[in-house]
Amino acid sequence: MPKTGLTSYQLKIIALCTMTLDHLAAYGGEISIFSHYAYILRIVGRIAAPLFLFVLTESVHHTHNKIRYVLRLYFAAVGVGLFTTVTNHFFGSSIGRFSGNNILFTYFYTALYIILTEQLMKAVRGKKVIDGIICVLAILSTILPHYISLYLNREITSTELAWDLVNSFFVSPLRVQYSILFVLMGMLMYFAPNKYWKTAILAAFSLGCYLADSSLEIQDILLRISPDPYFGYPQRWMILAAPFMLLYNGKKGSGHKWFFYLYYPIHRYVFAVTEYLYLSIQ
Repeated sequence: MPKTGLTSYQLKIIALCTMTLDHLAAYGGEISIFSHYAYILRIVGRIAAPLFLFVLTESVHHTHNKIRYVLRLYFAAVGVGLFTTVTNHFFGSSIGRFSGNNILFTYFYTALYIILTEQLMKAVRGKKVIDGIICVLAILSTILPHYISLYLNREITSTELAWDLVNSFFVSPLRVQYSILFVLMGMLMYFAPNKYWKTAILAAFSLGCYLADSSLEIQDILLRISPDPYFGYPQRWMILAAPFMLLYNGKKGSGHKWFFYLYYPIHRYVFAVTEYLYLSIQ
């Protein structure tokens, strides 16, 4: 008898729908029909990122090839970056430059750190010193994109196109969308024993975002960790993803995995172009 509840594919569909509503306000907010509901659309949109993150942690648990899974995330993130770079280069002067936000790099680092941490824990338990050192060095090496991008920006990237190309391939984990704190939340979710603990972790981070608004000290700490403002007071509404996480039934479900990767950059661009056309005829 089939389990009740929601499969991971159904959770991704819910996340995709709420993300779309969020982006209607973020990239089409100047269109009057959307601007009137921008606030509520952004609140509903807070469901998307943590729900995708929850599904990612489950996917890493169940994938048959974790390395291939991480590589797929990386190349999908690069693809989104290149799509943004190309469209900005050819059409940016006429319709305006499009946002370079790319949350796929956030998910990439989450999955990568999960796998490296897992291997480090195995090395410690097995008292394999060399393996442990390799894992630590691998984790530390992920900071290299930060310095590569800084170097290329200073020494080579004299043009906007060159800088965008660098950012398509090298994104620092310290500057990913939603900040490194979001990556940490995903890692904690992965090592949590069940969906109830994962939901509790989401609630704790949501509470932290809420408290950040009333404490200058917390705000200062968050800004020191990452300049991304999204992991702050507005992100407290990501707690709305909790009911959907609790409905997860442990099943994968069926669907086309590449659809989500393709939909992410294309729908944002469609909204941005639509907004431009709308404003041009006003």
